[in-house]
Amino acid sequence: MNTNSRGGIRSVIRDGHGPIALVAAALATVTAPGAASAATLTWNGVTGDWTIGSNWTPGGPPGSGDVAVVNAGIATLNSSSTIQGLT
Repeated sequence: MNTNSRGGIRSVIRDGHGPIALVAAALATVTAPGAASAATLTWNGVTGDWTIGSNWTPGGPPGSGDVAVVNAGIATLNSSSTIQGLT
């Protein structure tokens, strides 16, 4: 797994470890319980950018009070993001 200081988690995701790296990235930024009302957003199974709303159902991307569900595909995260949970 490539986690060099220059590429960080982005390098890990681009190196083909998408779902595993995404879980690690999300767990590193999960907020404390009690955040604003959470929505559950499901990744549409595509290979694409985490921040594109049309890649999520209902329209996303997930925010700090939301739970993200990624069952298939590869979600690429190229910026920091904070979510309530990931399943």
